[in-house]
Amino acid sequence: MLTKWLAPDVTDGPSLSFKNLIRVARQRHQIRALTGWRRARAAVPPDAETVDCSIGSTFNQRKRWEQAIKMELKKCPPKVILSNGIAPKKWWPQTVVICGPEEPPQSHIDALIANKRRKRLNRAAFIVATTSNVASTLIQSGIDSRRIKIIPCALDTRHPKQRKRDSKRVRLLVPGHIAPGKGQDVLIDAFARLRKNKKDMMLRIVGDTRDQRYLEQLRVQAHGLRVQFITKPIEFSDHFEWADMALLPRHTQGSWSSRALESMMHGCPVIWSENPNTREATGGKGVICPEFTAEAFKAAIEQASLSAIETSESGKSARDYIMATHDSRAVWKRIETVLEHLNKSNRWD
Repeated sequence: MLTKWLAPDVTDGPSLSFKNLIRVARQRHQIRALTGWRRARAAVPPDAETVDCSIGSTFNQRKRWEQAIKMELKKCPPKVILSNGIAPKKWWPQTVVICGPEEPPQSHIDALIANKRRKRLNRAAFIVATTSNVASTLIQSGIDSRRIKIIPCALDTRHPKQRKRDSKRVRLLVPGHIAPGKGQDVLIDAFARLRKNKKDMMLRIVGDTRDQRYLEQLRVQAHGLRVQFITKPIEFSDHFEWADMALLPRHTQGSWSSRALESMMHGCPVIWSENPNTREATGGKGVICPEFTAEAFKAAIEQASLSAIETSESGKSARDYIMATHDSRAVWKRIETVLEHLNKSNRWD
């Protein structure tokens, strides 16, 4: 099992999903996991083989990756590689690639890199698309639809429990990467416009950031408001259990928030602006804003916080949906059928 990054060293949705798949796969099969790390070696599972990506140029990191892959393939040739978004090279054995939504190219270089990756994806024995929109994009790029199967991302649904919400207080959570394009400034503006007594409401912004200037601008904007910033989260679970509602940052048409699914898994209703990928991933659950503006989010928050009973029922409905569609054990069984299809002569079970 091959992934460029793995939670909790990196906290993005695909890394978290792949970590959950590794955990379930180890219970059923003999596997080896290879992952890179950026923060610290101790931040990834100790039984995983690793590549140090904390230092050196991108070129040198890529060379270390290829050397590590060659070493692992030589040490014990696998029947199949399950890759988290990494397109296979010519010399790899048969490979199944898990593909999620991607941001549209922002430059000519980004477009060239994306085009090169799509060509390499044609070498994959099979592709697992996490949404139907991802599958459509892959088909439009020239990949045979018969080699694509839609399987959602995996969440660890074993531990989260839906807590009883406080009817006297509304706790709002903004989970996800903090950056100008994500629109945390718009969500702070929406919070500031709320008519309800600010003593009964709190906003918590949680996520990593590489733009310290933008973060300082947000702190200035939030001055005098009940707003908290947590910029180096390792786990999001405690924050989801703390929250009554989650406000999703802005996402382009090519992406969606895995934090939405985690919020729902903890019984925390989500408020989000219209996005086809988010709508599919969440099953349309939550309060949907027609546009990403402060006034629209203000109205949505007021609508969602009118009744603690309705909020609790909305959270339960969201959690039930996640348990039925994104449980890591059920997702892994569906991926197993793909792997078994490639190994008919020697079944895994």
